[in-house]
Amino acid sequence: VEASSAALVTLLRTDEIANHLLDALGRALAVDWAAVAIWRADGGIDLYARPPQRRSEIERWLTAHRDELERLPTGRALGTLAAGLAVPIASGESARGLMLLGEKKSGAAYSDEDQD
Repeated sequence: VEASSAALVTLLRTDEIANHLLDALGRALAVDWAAVAIWRADGGIDLYARPPQRRSEIERWLTAHRDELERLPTGRALGTLAAGLAVPIASGESARGLMLLGEKKSGAAYSDEDQD
């Protein structure tokens, strides 16, 4: 029971953190869409996306490219998804996920400040 409870608390915190991050990024950078993907140990992906309608497209793309993304997330592979910016989520030397941001609604490129 304690292990299940701890796992549920972790899940709820992950959901809250991802949703808060997506909302903040959407407001601050005014992007068409944003997603946070967390690689699970069982090979699955926990995916959070705004707007939710983009989720299935992003999930299909991530599943098809997961092996290469875990090794080295690169902008060149992200063109098919029209991601304006991809930021790896890492723990030490290991990739743990990816944050993807669509193009800005203004059409402007991401500045160095945006990327920091």
